[in-house]
Amino acid sequence: MKAQVLPEIVFVEGQDLYRNEIINHDIIFRLDKLVEDTVLMVETFKSLRQKQEDDLF
Repeated sequence: MKAQVLPEIVFVEGQDLYRNEIINHDIIFRLDKLVEDTVLMVETFKSLRQKQEDDLF
């Protein structure tokens, strides 16, 4: 099995939380960007896999 790793890392420290909720807007922005990059990567690999399967048949 092969893994694909995104180069982004988001650290959340105690000072970024209040009552278990993220209050630092930069952290929220970086998490949103990480989600977008993850979805894009999944869709890209899905498209590539479909193209490979179509080329085989």
